[in-house]
Amino acid sequence: MQGIVRKVYIPIIDVTTNRPVEKFTFQIRSLVAGLTDEALRNYETTINGADVETYLRSFLLKISVCDSMLTPNPPECIFAIMMELEESVDQPSSAQQEWPWVHGEESEITVPQPSLVPLKTMDAGILKMQLFVEEADEKSIPASQTSLVSDRGKDPI
Repeated sequence: MQGIVRKVYIPIIDVTTNRPVEKFTFQIRSLVAGLTDEALRNYETTINGADVETYLRSFLLKISVCDSMLTPNPPECIFAIMMELEESVDQPSSAQQEWPWVHGEESEITVPQPSLVPLKTMDAGILKMQLFVEEADEKSIPASQTSLVSDRGKDPI
């Protein structure tokens, strides 16, 4: 399964409306695809497996600290992990794998009227990654939490 993932999505879904209120997107571009083995051996890069692991860890940590840039989500939200595969790859089936593959629908990851918030970018020559979040302009937040939204960015007295 190497080199077949184009994007990884983590939609945050409001269970009351069954619609995404946020969607985190990891966009992965490898410039290795299409290079011959000889070209790969001759290609100089400063990135190795440990570096990739460190970059991925820093991307995941960025998700945990980005709540200050986003409005609060409604209570009772769930999340999913979805992948977009390269078009040239045959879609895997549950029969081929040890875990079940479920075909996702575009509506499961489409955020209504989104605002785009870039979170992190990494360019290591042959590997490029971006992390951004799409946030719904209007989230169905209960009245008891509206003060949290309106007070965001203000210093306490």
